[in-house]
Amino acid sequence: MLGTRSPAHALTRAWVLSTAAAAALAALWVASTQLPTVRAHSPWSDDPYDAVLSVASLVLPFVWAVTTVRLLRWRSAAAAAAVIPPATVRTIVRGIGVVLALVWAPVVAGVAALALHARHDAWGPRLGWLEGRVALTGVLALVASVDMARTRTRLRSLAPAPRRAWGAAPAEPDALDDVAGLLQTAGRSLARWSRRIGGLLAWGGTTVAAVAASRWGPRRHRLAWCLALALGFGAALAAWHGIAEGASAHWSTQLLVGAVFASAGAAIVVVSYACLGTYLRLIRPEPRPDPR
Repeated sequence: MLGTRSPAHALTRAWVLSTAAAAALAALWVASTQLPTVRAHSPWSDDPYDAVLSVASLVLPFVWAVTTVRLLRWRSAAAAAAVIPPATVRTIVRGIGVVLALVWAPVVAGVAALALHARHDAWGPRLGWLEGRVALTGVLALVASVDMARTRTRLRSLAPAPRRAWGAAPAEPDALDDVAGLLQTAGRSLARWSRRIGGLLAWGGTTVAAVAASRWGPRRHRLAWCLALALGFGAALAAWHGIAEGASAHWSTQLLVGAVFASAGAAIVVVSYACLGTYLRLIRPEPRPDPR
């Protein structure tokens, strides 16, 4: 176990800095993709630069949310127990690192688009504004990355990572444990002011824990749940694109575009889970019970 004050303070500072960089990237994404007058003159509105920005903008919110839930859950737990498990510290550090990597990818893509004069004929008076947003995002990402590197080195010296496969330590929590724990902790805290809201949050935490450990839960059927979520996310992404862009004059074109976006969304979920599922401890593997 690690003392709570030093790791908690360092992790919170790293989270705040990474969140500032992610917020700057979000502002850049909104301006350069959702505002037609700006997008028309954006150097990175075409692929491959736009693809990098799009994928990062879809994956980053999820990783940031999971990392934030973990930090909030264990900060509140540490306040009472005065300890933070070393495995949890490592997982939070990894999550913040992934967030920063997802911020750096669009920044590098934007700089490359500017350096290669992509869509040079479309550049207009708003180019300086876009360059300023990219520079701001890069500066914030650099500050957060330097702090994260120092934090990682310091915490690694306090608690070296054990060399063992995930699942060999049943006590190591996954993202489902953290969601359930945060809901239950928040429910107990809010019950002092509103029993209904507090009870609802506590019930949500209990339900998440029960579903995660159930016979047909995600821990025993990780691939099936991943595919189901991928299909749902793909369908939602296709629906969002159809609403944002409007209906096409030809239903066949609309259907084809929807299928492309649905497939792309599903692929992003599957690839992201394959790359980050174990690294970020999203769903702990749990063997099926012996029927005998």
